[in-house]
Amino acid sequence: MSHADGESKITLRSRQLVCENTVFSVFVDHIVGKEGLEVPRYLSVLPKNVVGDSISGVAVLPVMNGKLGLIRIFRHPLGRWSWEAPKGMVEAGEELPFAALRELREETGFSVPRENLVDLGAIAPEPGVLKGRIRLFSAALAGSTGGKADGEIGHGEMAFFTREEVIKLIESGEIEDACTLAIMLKHEISQKSSAA
Repeated sequence: MSHADGESKITLRSRQLVCENTVFSVFVDHIVGKEGLEVPRYLSVLPKNVVGDSISGVAVLPVMNGKLGLIRIFRHPLGRWSWEAPKGMVEAGEELPFAALRELREETGFSVPRENLVDLGAIAPEPGVLKGRIRLFSAALAGSTGGKADGEIGHGEMAFFTREEVIKLIESGEIEDACTLAIMLKHEISQKSSAA
């Protein structure tokens, strides 16, 4: 088997399903490069729901009075807490802005109108393993309604931070999630572009 892209430098010789759940399928691939290099057990993780251009998830950065909203989350694989932007998987047939609004509501309790969303583009959080990209949004919470967030395993409190506080959290390692770092950078670039 080879990839549909004729310019691919990698040929997929075989794929074996290792495990799956409702969100992901995990495969071990046997791949061969044009140079003859082989990896007989390359790990590939494929999301079950993908929207155009390999988008499988969304992240949304809540912004209130110039402060950035983050959730304190315990990450089981790392065995540690981290401050992160709300994010989650896209559901089958779901439009990306709707998915962002749903995740914001589920994880923070805030409901905002669609026009409060700013599309910040997409990132590939781990392209060496995950066949999925995440669409990033910021959401102005001005005029929003707050409520109680749905309980999710590992989720702690939500707090709003100034730019200076965010920098300290990054320096101390309390923000290390790649998606959160990317969404904050893209938000800052967007703010500077709007001000120019």
